[in-house]
Amino acid sequence: MWVAADPANPQAALLHHLCRIRKSRFRSKAGQDTAEREMQAVQASVIGSTFSSHLEDEFLTVQEEVELLRRADDCTRRVPASCRQQPPPPSDFVLESGVRVGKVFWFGRHRKWGWGNPLGKLHRQGLQLFSASGWQVVKEDADGVLPGFCWPTRQASHFPAHASSSNLPLIRPFPQEFTRKLDDKASLARHLNDAGCSNIHPETWRAVDFLENTPPKCGKCGEEVFFLKHSLGVKGNGVHVFDRDGLLHRLGELGWKGCEPFVVQRCVAPPSLRNGRKWVMRAHALLHGQTDGRIQLYLHKNAICLEYGQIYTERLDIKAAHVSNSAKIKLLPKPEVIQDESIMQQLCRLTQLAFSAVIDHAPRGPFTPKEAELCQVFGLDAILDAEGKVWLLEVNDYPAIASGTMEHVESHVYTNLVRDLLRLVVLPKVDGTDAVLGGWQRLECDHLENVEAKQ
Repeated sequence: MWVAADPANPQAALLHHLCRIRKSRFRSKAGQDTAEREMQAVQASVIGSTFSSHLEDEFLTVQEEVELLRRADDCTRRVPASCRQQPPPPSDFVLESGVRVGKVFWFGRHRKWGWGNPLGKLHRQGLQLFSASGWQVVKEDADGVLPGFCWPTRQASHFPAHASSSNLPLIRPFPQEFTRKLDDKASLARHLNDAGCSNIHPETWRAVDFLENTPPKCGKCGEEVFFLKHSLGVKGNGVHVFDRDGLLHRLGELGWKGCEPFVVQRCVAPPSLRNGRKWVMRAHALLHGQTDGRIQLYLHKNAICLEYGQIYTERLDIKAAHVSNSAKIKLLPKPEVIQDESIMQQLCRLTQLAFSAVIDHAPRGPFTPKEAELCQVFGLDAILDAEGKVWLLEVNDYPAIASGTMEHVESHVYTNLVRDLLRLVVLPKVDGTDAVLGGWQRLECDHLENVEAKQ
């Protein structure tokens, strides 16, 4: 909080006193309550995800903020330059291949390389974790050091695995031509079907195929309900629920060309309910491509339960009862971390099968430069039916991190996710520390036949 420097204010008077005493006396006084301050630091790390200052909450008016900054600048000018704390130079090192990389990122788009923010996907607390580990902001035209790690938004750049130039981030996402095989809902359904895993995924058709060769009625209660989805997703939007007749009517309105971007997915019925509502799960998988050609797959232990915005009803006009993100964020029930071990085991199994179905298409190391690694977090959406079976709905290659459709999830869930990725993949590569699993569980990810044989 802002404390005005008014001697009549007891807090300000204490600060004034501490600023005037000798440095040796200040250190002696500070040492008297070291244990208490350490305990407060631990408490702060726990509540940090929910705490915000008045300044961050726009407590000040624009005029007050301008005046505050003016006064702060006046104070800064009174401090001799030799006494000011200077940020350390960026930590960087030269790879065997001659490429210089370091703990750097920037905002906006780089003027030479054209990439967006290398850490653009991180939420505020995630960015603070990287800053605490030595990451520093550089200008958009600084080109002396390449980023040691890159977790960007989808639009920031499209990085190749192999290239003629070594001017690429040391650790970066997989090429989008590979990740789209999972993210594209029609492609995912096709690969699962080809791998003999269609039983983990609701029946899914390209909308044009459904219109041209409409499948026969199945006759089971609730399974004549369908979702019309954009094949690549549009940040959770563009999902509509129909019965068979309503769907065919809508597809007819769209026509063949209008149907191209969409898929049709059969509803999982009857659904499992929590507090009378349908609910969906968001799990996070990590795919790590190493320099020696191995690819490691992990699933994070903190899978999230997201209840829908309305009590479940078979009425399809109540969209919030059938589509998870239809209600306003502030009206959704508070998300929770899933505690059911049997559900987590099923999520592990679905993750293995989904990635094993496409793993033959993944690029293998060595990459460019030869020391580079590929690393990407995927979001898996799944749903539970009334009999306790978990169904994989879709895979997102650039999932929301404490923002967008996930902004109502407690931010510490994502802070833990980022911290565990930092300790498992990033710091071992750039600092040489030992890899720590944290909340990640390693899964087998190889040819599908090998996965089946090991189980």
